[in-house]
Amino acid sequence: MTKTSTAPYWFPSTVLEPGPFELHPIYIYHLPKTGSTTVFSSLRAAFDALFKILKHGVPDFTPPLIERLDDPKLLEVERFNMQCALIASHHPFGFHTKFAQQFKLITILRDPYRRVLSSYTYECMRANVPPSAPDFETMFRDEENRNVMVKQLSGLARPQSATPEAVQKAIAHLNEQFFMFGTTRDIATIISTILKINKMPNVICDHLNNTAEKYLLDGRGFEDEIRNLNQLDQELFAFVDANPRVDIDVGEKHGAAPPHQHTVLIKQIENATRGAFSATQIVETKTVIDAVKEGRYPKAPFDKLFKM
Repeated sequence: MTKTSTAPYWFPSTVLEPGPFELHPIYIYHLPKTGSTTVFSSLRAAFDALFKILKHGVPDFTPPLIERLDDPKLLEVERFNMQCALIASHHPFGFHTKFAQQFKLITILRDPYRRVLSSYTYECMRANVPPSAPDFETMFRDEENRNVMVKQLSGLARPQSATPEAVQKAIAHLNEQFFMFGTTRDIATIISTILKINKMPNVICDHLNNTAEKYLLDGRGFEDEIRNLNQLDQELFAFVDANPRVDIDVGEKHGAAPPHQHTVLIKQIENATRGAFSATQIVETKTVIDAVKEGRYPKAPFDKLFKM
C-alpha cells in the first residue's frame, strides 16, 4: 500500500501569441486506473478556459464538445456528426472512427499488477465495501478483468479472451495511429504537449480519483499470480515503457518558452450530495509562477481550492 503526495501537479503550457489558431481535437483511449482521469480532467479544464478566452474575442464562437462516452449503447451508433474537442472513453479501439472528424489519439498504460490492485480497491470505495483478500482473488481471476489494456487497445471487448496476436495488434495500433502514448511516468509530458499544441493555459491539478486509505489492500501475496494472469498486458506495458511516444516537437523556439499567461487550478471536492467533482479557477500565471518554480504553494489563490 502506498500513499500519494498531496502537492498539486504543475503542467506548463507556452505563452499565447497573436496569430492563426488551429484546434487539435484529442481522443483518449482511457485504460482503467492508469492516471487517465488526471489527463482528461486537466485537458477538459484547459479547453474550457481556452474557449472562454476565444469567446471573449469572438462572441459567436461555439465551443466543440468535451465529453466522456462510456455508455455501451453508443457502440451501436454508426456515426457521430458533432464537432468535438476532447473525448475520453473505455470503449475498445476503433470507437473513434465513428466520429465524422479526425482526432489525435493518446493513451496511458500502467504496471499491470498495480493497475489491477488499484481497480479493485477503487471499486470497493465506489461501492462503500471494505476490501478483502477473497473478493480480490475473485475479481482478478475473472476473465473480464485480465489483460484489460491489450483488449481495449486491440479492439476486443472485456469479456473476450486476449491472445498473443492481440498484443501485436495493439502495438500496431499504437505505432500507426496514436499521436502520443506512454506510461504513468509520462503523464506530465503528455498533458503539457497537448496544452501547448492547442495554446491552452497551464494547469495546476490536485491528485484526482485517489482511493481512500481505508479501502487500500496489501496485494503483494497475489502479485506473482496477477502478473502471470496478465502476461499479455505485461508484454504490452514493457513495449510502451521501452518505446514511449512522448518526444513531440511543439515548435518552441530556443528551448524554454515563457509559460501561458493564464493558469487553471483544479481541485477535487468531496460532497455528500454530488460525490466527488472537480472545482476549477482561472488565475493569471504571474500570481503563481514563482511559487511553482520554488515548489511552494501560497495561501492565495490556493486556499479556496487546495488544502494547505
